[in-house]
Amino acid sequence: VCVCVCVCVCVCGYSLPNTVLRLRFNHFATECSWDHLYVYDGDSIYAPLLAAFSGLIVPERYGNETVPEVVSQSGYALLHFFSDAAYNLTGFNISYRVNTCPNNCSGRGECRVGNSTASVYCECEANWKGEACDIPYCLDDCGYPERGRCQGKSCICEAEWQGPDCSVSVPANSSFWSREEHLEPGLARASHKAVVEQGVMWVIGGYVFNTSDYHMVKNVLHLKHQIWEGNQNIGFSIFPGLKKGCKRK
Repeated sequence: VCVCVCVCVCVCGYSLPNTVLRLRFNHFATECSWDHLYVYDGDSIYAPLLAAFSGLIVPERYGNETVPEVVSQSGYALLHFFSDAAYNLTGFNISYRVNTCPNNCSGRGECRVGNSTASVYCECEANWKGEACDIPYCLDDCGYPERGRCQGKSCICEAEWQGPDCSVSVPANSSFWSREEHLEPGLARASHKAVVEQGVMWVIGGYVFNTSDYHMVKNVLHLKHQIWEGNQNIGFSIFPGLKKGCKRK
């Protein structure tokens, strides 16, 4: 148990080699952009940085699949929390499990034991996929035949429809989420912003705790081709209507 005023460090550990720790964020509420939690894959701040959190995560209001889970492969996880005394929120509640399936398969599958030692995986129910059975696919059969069709556990939408289940018209009459994956190192940082302009998402600013490798525009995602470019240290103009917000990775 950690009791923090301004700075504290906790280490979760399991002495067996090749142990996988899964940290589950049951609740997280800190002052956005001022109070930060850094999670490292090891027992010191010189280990690889896995994630940086700041702001609000209140998964108890939503479904199980919205709960962030951070995975450490080293058998240890160091949590470094930095805060000031100016404004206090409810803090955080984090639990961890050893060599278990991600997010308990989100309640949509069974955890199975693999062939190798400590290897586990999720066997998902119908219409769910992903490491944690948290990605829906081909729901409502993609609206076949009017809106789209199911192909390879993904919906292929007709020109007039979009979204993960082809249920949103083009142009969109409602908002929807899409899932993007970026496995290259270097994105775990705090206080950065994201702006979408003409099919390109710019990830701007932000910082990490144990490095001085700073670039104003850190990463660029070309949405149409799903291609990331890193370390874009270039000049740019602020787009009209750009608002500040708290983002996390």
